[in-house]
Amino acid sequence: MSKLEAGIVDGASAGYGAVACTEATKNPVAVANALLEQGPHVMLVGRFADEANKNFGFEVVTNDHFTTPYRKAYWDQTAAALGQRDSGSEMGTVGAIVLDEHGNLAAGASTGGPTGKVDGRIGDTAVLGAGLSADSKLAVLCSGAGDQIFKHLVAANVAKYHVTGSSIRDAARKALQSISATGASCAMAVIDAEGNAAIESTAKLFSVSWAPASGPSTTGLLPTSFPILPTHTIHQCLRNRITVDRALWGGALCSCHGRRRCLSILPLHGLSKEWHPVTSKEKEFHEEYPGYISSNDGPMMAAEKLDGISSRIRAVSGLTAPFNNRFNGPDEDSKLFARIIRGELGQWRIWEDDHHVAFLTPFANTPGFTVLVPRKHLPSDIFAIKGEEFSALMESAHSVGNLLRQALGTSRCGMIFEGFEIDHAHVKLIPIHRHSEATGTTVTVAPFNHHYQGSVTSLNGPLLKGTASLTLDAAELRKKIPVKTITSPRSWADPPRHLSAVLQEPWYKSLFTIQDALFHDSIAFFQKQLGYKYRAAVIQAVAGTTAHLKSLLELHRSSGGKFPRVTVDDALKLVVMNSNDWRYVVESDTSKGRTLTRDGELKLIQHFGGAVWVTEMDHLSVPFYQAFIDDTQAKARCGDLLLGNGEVLGAGERHVEVKDMLAALEQHQVPAQGYPWYTEIREHKPLLTTGWGMGIERFVAWVFQHNDIRNMTIIPRMKGISFAP
Repeated sequence: MSKLEAGIVDGASAGYGAVACTEATKNPVAVANALLEQGPHVMLVGRFADEANKNFGFEVVTNDHFTTPYRKAYWDQTAAALGQRDSGSEMGTVGAIVLDEHGNLAAGASTGGPTGKVDGRIGDTAVLGAGLSADSKLAVLCSGAGDQIFKHLVAANVAKYHVTGSSIRDAARKALQSISATGASCAMAVIDAEGNAAIESTAKLFSVSWAPASGPSTTGLLPTSFPILPTHTIHQCLRNRITVDRALWGGALCSCHGRRRCLSILPLHGLSKEWHPVTSKEKEFHEEYPGYISSNDGPMMAAEKLDGISSRIRAVSGLTAPFNNRFNGPDEDSKLFARIIRGELGQWRIWEDDHHVAFLTPFANTPGFTVLVPRKHLPSDIFAIKGEEFSALMESAHSVGNLLRQALGTSRCGMIFEGFEIDHAHVKLIPIHRHSEATGTTVTVAPFNHHYQGSVTSLNGPLLKGTASLTLDAAELRKKIPVKTITSPRSWADPPRHLSAVLQEPWYKSLFTIQDALFHDSIAFFQKQLGYKYRAAVIQAVAGTTAHLKSLLELHRSSGGKFPRVTVDDALKLVVMNSNDWRYVVESDTSKGRTLTRDGELKLIQHFGGAVWVTEMDHLSVPFYQAFIDDTQAKARCGDLLLGNGEVLGAGERHVEVKDMLAALEQHQVPAQGYPWYTEIREHKPLLTTGWGMGIERFVAWVFQHNDIRNMTIIPRMKGISFAP
């Protein structure tokens, strides 16, 4: 049974209408629009929405109108394979955002929901603030994993970020960051009242069409703008990033990281430890770039054509006979590349230097397909070649690639390392013959293979419907990549050396960097430009992870934009707490109140998921200047944020009137004569103030996941020892 939903919102009038769980309404968005214009309610569900459709005079259809034999067979096959409904595997929302000539904005959408959804389910599409929104400044439309979009109120968040000063693109990306962290798909289109538009997507492909009122429409399949999900990153440092990708466009990765080219690393499964040839019988040939490159052979090219191509290239390279046929290896080496280098076989050599030779292959899959080999026998596993020889091979590949581009008039050249046809290091250089820019995004996909088939391709594989396996793969790969973290030099143990160490050691440089981020970088830059992600690479280098920071942000988000809070009295009543977790402020007088021990603080941190505000402490356990909660003068109006190894932040309200101040001084047995400046100002006027303090060293120790506070200060403070200049 197909059940549809739709919503529409008018930004100019703030009008809104929606329907959900309809079964006989041909056009649910028409009913939603009628509710917007005529009421009496903004949303109707189920048979009541179908009745409204009938009452409004719109077309009624039977439920089989919404499916096809193909879709029905697909659903049956999916349900049978899983033994249950496949909730959320396929999504197909349609919708539009509109800006008229008067600057008015609107948004509308309709969907049948994910394949196999549970009866009664309402997704984001019809809900204002979740899947769509519009006001006088901005219109937003979302499509994707509806439950996650609903949960994160993605459309509303775009508007929120835009109001606070973000551009529409930055606002859209910030709103998608929370959902991208879950691995769920979401795409959105945004337009403002000035006609600025943005399309952002975590999905592999997003179908979009746009048009002016008086012009033709343009349609396209737009690739993801979030090519890398946090759970798929297996390694990163300040210079490079390697990811387990979802077979996404290299262009998207390049755009994301501000690069012009992208390197794909493909594991070759099913190979033995000893080298054995693995070849593919598949042949292909393309005069022009088909949207991908591959290492498949082509049919044997005519000698006359090879002569012509080699002549064009040699005219640029300057290579002339006789060639240098020196092979840096034994004469009895009878392998193909050794014989070509020695000149024993006919060939179309196009370039050479003292260490490498490049020639055209007669089995090219595109004109100019070139093979570059070293004169010395090196292993066909390119990444196993030692540093200097590897660098020389890459430099030669770069030179020959540029030669091919210049000689053949191409703007790009592909490069493949494979090495399972000939056991001799070689680089395959493939000119990208693209005579027209009409070639759009390639939508052909390569078949998925569990084992290496003798060739590789840059084509995407089939779309992976779930990302859980990628997350597991990435986790396993992270375990295999050694992480060398920055460690403390413990220079405080050697005072004469310490002053130079703080200026040179990476540990202290990292410490300075994080303190600079805490003290001097503006909040606006931190929020708007970086979306709360700042100095992650430095923290990763020291701590080996940023998972604890992400966990803290998730706790803050899941707790409604704040951290959990508990009073001391309620904390001590928790079943996890015991007598070791607190002590009396004055051991000889239990009436003076109780305070938490370090063990108690750590238990509360764990119990509440990583951080917690502890409030309403017994007054004698805090400084005298903290305000009383009430006239009993027993509790303080203050709080401590517990995080990591204990309290990192303390805040509280101060006494407003002098009588309370004097009472607190007496209660704490502190002579009032020592604080005339503190009491006299309140004699003249009641003063409501607050104060707070942060344990910077303790907080940075938690950020660095380090447990020795002595390493967390630039100038250590130790009794009887001077570290000052």
